[in-house]
Amino acid sequence: MRKKAIECTREEIAYEVWEHMKAGLNGPGREQKLLTDRMLHSWHLDADLDYAAGPPPRNSSGLLIHPPGSWASRPEAASAIPNLCFAADYVRTHTDLASMEGASEAGRRATNAILERTGAAARRADVWPLEEPAMFAPWRRIDAELHRRGRTHLFEVVGIREAFQAAELFRRFSALAGLGQLDTLLARLGLANAFTGALGKFFGGP
Repeated sequence: MRKKAIECTREEIAYEVWEHMKAGLNGPGREQKLLTDRMLHSWHLDADLDYAAGPPPRNSSGLLIHPPGSWASRPEAASAIPNLCFAADYVRTHTDLASMEGASEAGRRATNAILERTGAAARRADVWPLEEPAMFAPWRRIDAELHRRGRTHLFEVVGIREAFQAAELFRRFSALAGLGQLDTLLARLGLANAFTGALGKFFGGP
């Protein structure tokens, strides 16, 4: 099918994915046909892809961040079924982001599960805990205080819409007072509203 994915219907995407899976798993001989059309039970395309107006779809899914409360619904890489493991960005991982990094960690976890279950002596894949930079700790506390007060995220308060704006905010505030002093300032003020108002004026936001 000589079409871009964004130009395809839901059914065409399902067909293409299935054909790619067969091409990748099946060998040239009849005895090497590991995946056949008779095995296809059903398929599901992300419900956040809205095809009501036809392709291209409208995607209402938030980028990178898993929806609140979704942790309980996400599977471990090693499922309770002996021959089934998951490796995708929706798996429970330290990374906890819908990203290539999250999918990579899930892949390492699935690999380790397969090695364990088959009794293989091969070296296990490394899995690292998530280490968040200490420099972001004050900003996380600001976010928590805003959330406690029913306010929106700091970026929305000061009108940040692009990643480069966020990077500039961190750079300018760090150069002005240092992130450690920012934390002290918030503690002294005790008012997230006053702080974000001042921050908005400093950064040029609303």
